[in-house]
Amino acid sequence: MKIRQSKIVAVITLLLLFVMQVRAVDGVVEINQTCAIQTGCFGGDTSGFPIHIQSISTAKSFKLTSDLILPNENTTGISILTSNVNIDFNGFMIARAGCENGSCNILVGSGVAITAGNTIDNIQIYNGTVSGMGDNGIRIVGEFNIIRNMRVFYSGDDGIDFGSNGIVERNIVSKNNDQGIVLDNSNTIINNVVSHNVDIGIFASSSNFIIQNTVTNNDRGIFANSNSHIIANTISNNMQEGLVLGSTTSAYSRNVITNNLTGTVSGGTNLGNNLCNTNTVCP
Repeated sequence: MKIRQSKIVAVITLLLLFVMQVRAVDGVVEINQTCAIQTGCFGGDTSGFPIHIQSISTAKSFKLTSDLILPNENTTGISILTSNVNIDFNGFMIARAGCENGSCNILVGSGVAITAGNTIDNIQIYNGTVSGMGDNGIRIVGEFNIIRNMRVFYSGDDGIDFGSNGIVERNIVSKNNDQGIVLDNSNTIINNVVSHNVDIGIFASSSNFIIQNTVTNNDRGIFANSNSHIIANTISNNMQEGLVLGSTTSAYSRNVITNNLTGTVSGGTNLGNNLCNTNTVCP
């Protein structure tokens, strides 16, 4: 009997080791609602939100395998405390309870879906949805980060708060309670749809490239400070100016700027081939 029990224990141990290897295959670690609430999802994480990514000793790549539903507007989903981390939403979402099935009321609080401070670099976030956060939808404010193929809705503050020297690409950022996307310096923001945000659609500090975005139905469309380039965007139906440039060192070309309530362009240098309403002379 003791020999049989020992064999059973050995088999169970081997199975558990196999499962652990599958969950971390190719260095990708799974994140889901069950492990977040019950046990913690990996070494260094404890049960409950936020999920803490404190070290890349176990893995640097993480993948959602279910939606993460946060109980209220003051709860953060994932806190990244180390550089060089990739998070694949894998088509899932981080949402406040009640916001997972579409529209929801905006509630202002302190919760963020994913947050990483200004000393945390090389973060990649992609392929999912964020809905109903109390503060920013996503806040990663270090350097050399990428946000791609995300949908960010109904945040209590800005949709995306982003650092420097990074890429924000192919996202939909809509119906947030302040600005849609806020950029620090020297980023490329390309092919995003930014609409129906309470304040400015895209707010950019210095030396940003803002290319081929659709920016519509915000308060203002795009604001950019010095040494920025605004190229081939569609900026329409905003409640104030379509494009505001804070310095003549910022330039714009090949944009379509139409039906913005208080004007087309303010400031900056026109490099040509823009269309302002029906006029090829801008502003």
